[in-house]
Amino acid sequence: MTGSSSRTEPTTNQSGKATRARSPKFPGLNLGDALEKARTVLERQSTHAAASEVVIRHWGLSPTSSTGMTAMGAVRGFGLLEKHGDGLRVSELARNILQDTRPASAERKKWIQEAALRPKIHEELWRKYKGDIPSDENLSYELRRHRGFTEKGAKEFIAQFRATLAYAKLTEDASISVVGSETDADESRPPSIALGDYIQWTSGGMDQFRVPRRVRGVSERGTHVFVEGTETGVPIEEATRVDAPTLSLQTKPPAARPGMNQDSITLDEGQVILQWPANISPENYEDLKAWLDVMTRRIARAAGVQPEKAR
Repeated sequence: MTGSSSRTEPTTNQSGKATRARSPKFPGLNLGDALEKARTVLERQSTHAAASEVVIRHWGLSPTSSTGMTAMGAVRGFGLLEKHGDGLRVSELARNILQDTRPASAERKKWIQEAALRPKIHEELWRKYKGDIPSDENLSYELRRHRGFTEKGAKEFIAQFRATLAYAKLTEDASISVVGSETDADESRPPSIALGDYIQWTSGGMDQFRVPRRVRGVSERGTHVFVEGTETGVPIEEATRVDAPTLSLQTKPPAARPGMNQDSITLDEGQVILQWPANISPENYEDLKAWLDVMTRRIARAAGVQPEKAR
């Protein structure tokens, strides 16, 4: 799972309206800093798992802060934390690195270089340039022209990327094999996800969907998938293909009270149940209709839909 940091910059759309340009996700910490975060977790909870918010508090950060989520994304992106049950624990890769105190350990160097290339964008750039990374200007052009980065995002990524390469001594050993290449299978890579598949979205160590959702589209570059019930794209590295949900995941609605009518609809997020009196006067019908209009607008805002399009 690729660690993430995303940078936004003000821009305008075709109508001239102000919007926020966003760079693709990338590790918000360099590998050296991410390893220190992993060391703290190992010291505080050994090999036991803990909820993501507990892990972030180990670092003295708020679980709801962007700094905390950026740190979490980076540490996970380098493969230093892994899911275990309902929580996160320090990965075997991180333990191998942190617990190997031998001077000039060739194995430790290999593990560090493996972690450095775990983020997908790191691997892709390393593979493309075969270890001969170009100047900052040329790399910035590549990121902005072909990978959708903003100027600020490219600058921040390059600083992190070069610091990681230096920490891992990759620039001294450009012949290092890339994790995930034809000769080095990477089991942490998500399987290919196609239209009609069901996925679970896991972000910050927590599953985001109560019920798995069906894929309705994949972005042109293959970096995001789009699922039924939301317009928000799910990063491909945070999506896991799962079995289709069974009927047992659905909740049977409660029986209607005497004198009441009832209907329900089952959504991916859960059930919506509506009850109303079996006998209702024309005046109260108008009141109910007005209230339903208000609720429609509230639900539209929560779903990120323009209210006039939701009616």
